[in-house]
Amino acid sequence: MNTVTIQWGTVASREGNPPKTYEFNTQAELNAFLFGISEMDGWMEYQIVDPDEVVPEDDDFFQCEHCLKYFDIEDSIKRDDVYFCPRCAKVTEDAI
Repeated sequence: MNTVTIQWGTVASREGNPPKTYEFNTQAELNAFLFGISEMDGWMEYQIVDPDEVVPEDDDFFQCEHCLKYFDIEDSIKRDDVYFCPRCAKVTEDAI
């Protein structure tokens, strides 16, 4: 698996803008992605938004540091006061 982790933006802020890891099946796909980034660099903004991925402003929402998906604390799996991501089932420290 070919991966790259990117900190988007001009100011590295892990609280409001955590780094994002992208995975690709081939090195050619990764290279094409990086080429696309270099082509758009300098433009002020561009967004393609999936309505299902919009995160509501709610204190009960957390981002899994493993799969990077957002989930509501009520949807998590809790066992012995430890929260697990409902998508990847890994321990989610942010939800504790």
